[in-house]
Amino acid sequence: MCLVKVLTVFHAPPLGARCAQLSTVSFVASGLARWLKVAAVTTRFIATRTSALLPIAMSIAAMGVLALALTTGFGRSPDGDEGAAAHLWQILIAGQIPVIAYFVLRWLPAAPREGVAVLVTQLAAGVVAAAPVFLLHL
Repeated sequence: MCLVKVLTVFHAPPLGARCAQLSTVSFVASGLARWLKVAAVTTRFIATRTSALLPIAMSIAAMGVLALALTTGFGRSPDGDEGAAAHLWQILIAGQIPVIAYFVLRWLPAAPREGVAVLVTQLAAGVVAAAPVFLLHL
């Protein structure tokens, strides 16, 4: 309502105008408000952003590398040191940090409730990917 009044100052209707004549101005004002600030953001919209999906996909890939290394022996070093699988797992887990930081900076101020729901999902996926390493002492 306040934005409509501000726009009517710049686009003054003729004297005696009714509210029906201001409908186009209010439509423009609502479009301008949506452009200036993200309004009515749903959890589904935020969850489909790349910065929301990438950490979850990286956690799933890290779990896949871990499962592959445990079942087939992929990436094990013959001298008993960490192999390629361990390094790949570490890169996948550590690589999530900047992506999650970007997600927090981009979406939490715009839509806090929806952003926290996706953030909790990202963190849960990271914990699930890291749990076997700590539980099995790998």
